[in-house]
Amino acid sequence: MAKIGQQWLNLPQDILLEVFRYLSFEEMANVRATCKYFHQLIDHPTLWLNKTVVLKRLQSCNSCFWTTLRKRRIRCLVIKEATSKQLQKMVNLIPNLTSVSMNVKMNTERLRTLRPLANLQNLQLSNSSLVLDQELLSEVVTFKQLTTLVLCSSLFGRSSSLCLLADLKKLQSLTLHIRQKNPPLLSFQYILFRLPKLRELSLSSVDTWENLSLCFTAPEIRTSKQPGNGPLAEFVNVLPLELTKIDLINARLSNVDVQLLSDSSGKSLKHLSLVLCNGITETMLKQLPKQFPFLQTLDLSGYRLLNQENLFGLVEMPFLKEIVISNNPHLTGTVMKQFRTLTDNRVHVTQKSKRNYNGCDCIFYSQLLS
Repeated sequence: MAKIGQQWLNLPQDILLEVFRYLSFEEMANVRATCKYFHQLIDHPTLWLNKTVVLKRLQSCNSCFWTTLRKRRIRCLVIKEATSKQLQKMVNLIPNLTSVSMNVKMNTERLRTLRPLANLQNLQLSNSSLVLDQELLSEVVTFKQLTTLVLCSSLFGRSSSLCLLADLKKLQSLTLHIRQKNPPLLSFQYILFRLPKLRELSLSSVDTWENLSLCFTAPEIRTSKQPGNGPLAEFVNVLPLELTKIDLINARLSNVDVQLLSDSSGKSLKHLSLVLCNGITETMLKQLPKQFPFLQTLDLSGYRLLNQENLFGLVEMPFLKEIVISNNPHLTGTVMKQFRTLTDNRVHVTQKSKRNYNGCDCIFYSQLLS
């Protein structure tokens, strides 16, 4: 056994690092405890690239823990519980964070402590008691470098405050999940047509966006009648170009809404989610292959009227890799077998919902570090 251990130590460092990539976090911890050399290798930054660390309580993190995170060059954190003072300590010790997800009761003071994070690109604020008022959103838009923003809250303090997000010109992905019967549609419409790099969009409310189509219809250009002033604003006539993903939850859709989406992003859209959406008809389902020919994933969770004919029509989508059809009692095992045969097993069919319909599932837990 000693000779075998010695042979391991004689392997080149690059080979050992490649082997360690296949270990679980528990296995890596065990290897790390064997000797000083493996202790150093396990903490090598290449093993922790793009890893996300979940911190349940910042109060329990000691100096040794922060030192380890710095050695590993951790860039992504999920924070469950923290005070403003603890967040300030975290920022001072790990100033190069690029992604921060916070599921804590947020206020302006706590958010302000993140200002020194000059490399922050992904910000996620999720809390059922969070109220997105103007003061809080004013602090959010100070992070001009953001490319991904997730806001999951109870409601907006003032609908007009949402317009502040239009300042985030680098934003590529926007998630707005709110528990509010009458979401600020006009304000959302305002920012939607002012984010030129937006590629991914996720909308959700516990009730319904009955007038969701307003968000996807370019507002009319208005001209001020006061002398010396030009147009109040210049609007883009279509959705942000080249959207690759859109996620609609509990939305009320019509043929016009889907056609507008197809006209603007039909050639670029790869991921479409229509979870529990109202107003979807069989005619709309038949048009999907023509309207979105390059789709790779399609989520029709909660749509109980999807029948065999419409399902087989999706075979016409040559790039489709996955479809979610949960909560559908009409598609039997025999039908699904026929569908797999028609697609040569190209399409993975998920019949179990991936979502929690009773709550928001914004928080991500991929690649956790215990």
